[in-house]
Amino acid sequence: MKHQVFLLAAVAAVAAGCTKSETVGNADGKWIRFDNAFVGNATKAITSLDNGTIEKMYVYGTSSSNSSLFSNQEVTKQGDSWVYSPLVEWETGKTYTFAAYSDANSKINDNVSWSSTEKKLSISDYSVSDEEQNDLVVSIASNANNLQTTNEKVAFTFSHALAKIKFTIKSELGDDNPITITAFKVGVNNDMCTTGNLTFTNSDTPTSTWDTQDKAKGQLGVNFTEAAQTTVPSVSDELVVIPQEIGSLSISFKAKFGEEGEEKDIKGAIESVDWEAGNCYNYTASITGKQMEVIQFGVPTVSDWEPETPGDVTLQ
Repeated sequence: MKHQVFLLAAVAAVAAGCTKSETVGNADGKWIRFDNAFVGNATKAITSLDNGTIEKMYVYGTSSSNSSLFSNQEVTKQGDSWVYSPLVEWETGKTYTFAAYSDANSKINDNVSWSSTEKKLSISDYSVSDEEQNDLVVSIASNANNLQTTNEKVAFTFSHALAKIKFTIKSELGDDNPITITAFKVGVNNDMCTTGNLTFTNSDTPTSTWDTQDKAKGQLGVNFTEAAQTTVPSVSDELVVIPQEIGSLSISFKAKFGEEGEEKDIKGAIESVDWEAGNCYNYTASITGKQMEVIQFGVPTVSDWEPETPGDVTLQ
């Protein structure tokens, strides 16, 4: 028996690190429906998706009778429902697969593909920049096989595909000598990939794998809105970055000591970078002298995509 899809009742999206996908109870069993939206925490600089800000997702889907059931189909929140056009029919007894993404509620028009046989969602040549700081989330439906016998809600559990970094600068010069941080650049020597190819799979656990070989490199900037004091460190905006390994990542910034102090150009490095999708990295350094010219960052504090836990790295 065929039924016409009319509404997508909700969308499910759970940040990396969460283990439970909530399910809304069935209505009358007529329509293909999707779970409620839960995506991470909002941040200062990043266009983040969370429970209140996700408005659009883009769906791929196949059935055993239609290999292009959904192909980068925009699904939009309207009130308490999620709608799309043109409508698609559901057939009982068919084998289904579904995948979805949202690039901070935006569509990626090219370089996205879904392999139903490999259960693999791929996005090639994805780039981040100072202007494009989006929260890219991806998902493969966990209950697609159930649609063979029952038309239950399609359950998407979204994972953050990018990594997130920020910097905390501490001062040991006293509150009377606040340190103003400006022009902070990450990857100033173009030793950081800003483009990569994503492969997302979900056979056992959600896994985002990035290939950055021979991809474009560049630098990103962060802002410090408050001066660093001994009692109150200065914390930067957050950046989304392509997950990758880097032997040594260059940084540079300008530091002005006190109200009338000289502004100095500071250079430094972060050794043994290994950014993983869905993790946040907080690099902390303490400035201990006014003549500092070269700094080194050590091992960062790492957390899931949620508020970070403070840690210490001493400048040397």
